[in-house]
Amino acid sequence: MNISQAVARVYARALFDIGTQDGSLGTIFDDLHGIQAAADAAPEVQSFLQSPKLKRADKIRVMDELFADKVSRPVLGLLHVLIQKRREPVFDNIVEEFGKYRDEHEGRVHAKVTSARPLAEDQLEALKGALAKSSGKTVQL
Repeated sequence: MNISQAVARVYARALFDIGTQDGSLGTIFDDLHGIQAAADAAPEVQSFLQSPKLKRADKIRVMDELFADKVSRPVLGLLHVLIQKRREPVFDNIVEEFGKYRDEHEGRVHAKVTSARPLAEDQLEALKGALAKSSGKTVQL
């Protein structure tokens, strides 16, 4: 595990704990993915966030303008902390780690299937059922 992943786990765990306490796991998950999608769709947002030349206060002001009325308070707070500590580059890792915590909490596992030929829908469903039975969790292929 690299340092970024370890740092991301700390932030993701904090968000996860907040989400489980107030029942907002789904909202936090959606908000994180919404910000990630916005940054992916607009490279200038990514450049803005990653730029060490900009003042932290300016970055926070812009993030508030962009997201204050669109994301939950815990996610906006996360953005503030990441900017204040200059840890914006770990945001994508936080999104990934939060998803893992949520999947574990909801009893979900992800499986990747490699096949010589495309599988029919009924074969995929049978495989999901067998994996779910053996793991005791919901399986997503």
